[in-house]
Amino acid sequence: MADLSLIKFYISSDLKTMDKEEAKKKVIEKGGIIREEVSPDLWYLVTNDAKGESKNYNKARKLGVNFIDEIEFLNMLK
Repeated sequence: MADLSLIKFYISSDLKTMDKEEAKKKVIEKGGIIREEVSPDLWYLVTNDAKGESKNYNKARKLGVNFIDEIEFLNMLK
Protein backbone atom coordinates (compact mmCIF):
# COMPACT_ATOMS: atom_id res chain seq x y z
CA MET A 1 0.00 0.00 0.00
CA ALA A 2 1.37 3.41 -0.97
CA ASP A 3 2.06 5.87 1.81
CA LEU A 4 1.56 9.44 0.67
CA SER A 5 1.82 10.86 4.20
CA LEU A 6 1.78 14.63 4.15
CA ILE A 7 2.46 14.87 0.41
CA LYS A 8 0.42 17.77 -0.97
CA PHE A 9 -1.47 17.38 -4.24
CA TYR A 10 -3.59 19.59 -6.43
CA ILE A 11 -5.83 17.68 -8.86
CA SER A 12 -6.41 20.02 -11.79
CA SER A 13 -9.37 18.25 -13.41
CA ASP A 14 -11.13 14.95 -13.95
CA LEU A 15 -8.81 12.16 -15.03
CA LYS A 16 -9.51 9.55 -17.68
CA THR A 17 -9.88 6.77 -15.11
CA MET A 18 -11.69 8.68 -12.35
CA ASP A 19 -13.28 12.02 -11.62
CA LYS A 20 -11.58 14.73 -9.60
CA GLU A 21 -13.44 13.93 -6.37
CA GLU A 22 -12.52 10.24 -6.54
CA ALA A 23 -8.86 11.15 -7.13
CA LYS A 24 -8.92 13.44 -4.09
CA LYS A 25 -10.47 10.70 -1.97
CA LYS A 26 -7.75 8.23 -2.99
CA VAL A 27 -5.01 10.68 -2.01
CA ILE A 28 -6.58 11.25 1.40
CA GLU A 29 -7.02 7.48 1.94
CA LYS A 30 -3.26 7.06 1.36
CA GLY A 31 -2.40 9.80 3.86
CA GLY A 32 -1.85 12.61 1.37
CA ILE A 33 -3.15 16.15 1.57
CA ILE A 34 -5.33 17.84 -1.04
CA ARG A 35 -4.88 21.52 -1.78
CA GLU A 36 -7.79 23.42 -3.29
CA GLU A 37 -5.48 25.97 -4.88
CA VAL A 38 -1.93 26.10 -6.18
CA SER A 39 0.44 27.25 -3.44
CA PRO A 40 4.20 27.30 -2.76
CA ASP A 41 3.99 24.28 -0.42
CA LEU A 42 2.39 22.09 -3.10
CA TRP A 43 4.41 18.99 -4.06
CA TYR A 44 2.50 17.75 -7.12
CA LEU A 45 0.00 19.12 -9.60
CA VAL A 46 -1.80 16.24 -11.29
CA THR A 47 -2.79 17.19 -14.82
CA ASN A 48 -3.66 15.82 -18.22
CA ASP A 49 -3.22 19.29 -19.72
CA ALA A 50 -0.31 18.63 -22.07
CA LYS A 51 -0.48 22.17 -23.45
CA GLY A 52 -0.20 23.79 -20.04
CA GLU A 53 -2.55 26.63 -20.86
CA SER A 54 -4.51 26.82 -17.62
CA LYS A 55 -4.09 29.58 -15.05
CA ASN A 56 -3.24 27.04 -12.34
CA TYR A 57 -0.67 25.33 -14.55
CA ASN A 58 1.11 28.63 -15.18
CA LYS A 59 1.03 29.59 -11.51
CA ALA A 60 2.42 26.19 -10.48
CA ARG A 61 5.19 26.41 -13.06
CA LYS A 62 6.25 29.81 -11.69
CA LEU A 63 6.31 28.35 -8.16
CA GLY A 64 8.43 25.37 -9.23
CA VAL A 65 5.76 22.76 -8.47
CA ASN A 66 6.29 19.24 -9.85
CA PHE A 67 3.83 18.16 -12.54
CA ILE A 68 2.70 14.57 -12.87
CA ASP A 69 0.35 13.03 -15.38
CA GLU A 70 -2.36 10.50 -14.70
CA ILE A 71 -0.08 7.49 -15.22
CA GLU A 72 2.47 8.77 -12.69
CA PHE A 73 -0.35 9.58 -10.28
CA LEU A 74 -1.85 6.10 -10.55
CA ASN A 75 1.58 4.55 -9.97
CA MET A 76 1.95 6.60 -6.79
CA LEU A 77 -1.35 5.21 -5.53
CA LYS A 78 -0.22 1.57 -5.87
